[in-house]
Amino acid sequence: MLTYLRQLYFDTALSPSPYAMRPALDLAGSKYILFGSDFPYVHGDVLDFEIEQFDQLEVFDQVTRSMVVRTNALALFPRLAQKAAAVR
Repeated sequence: MLTYLRQLYFDTALSPSPYAMRPALDLAGSKYILFGSDFPYVHGDVLDFEIEQFDQLEVFDQVTRSMVVRTNALALFPRLAQKAAAVR
């Protein structure tokens, strides 16, 4: 069962706390966590608070944080990675 759970992707939507992110990181590793906000259902002050909480997380080092907010999504969606490379 753990083999399959480790292949799932996890996101930070509405749970950017060390109590949620540390177990996700320990279980799945840094390649399977994505930044998520649940936008457009979550917006305004709640979204701002969620981003602030994510920015304050000490669970992720700088490399992992970069993976969570960008690299992992581009790896999951190669078409978007190609478009991002074209914009640069």
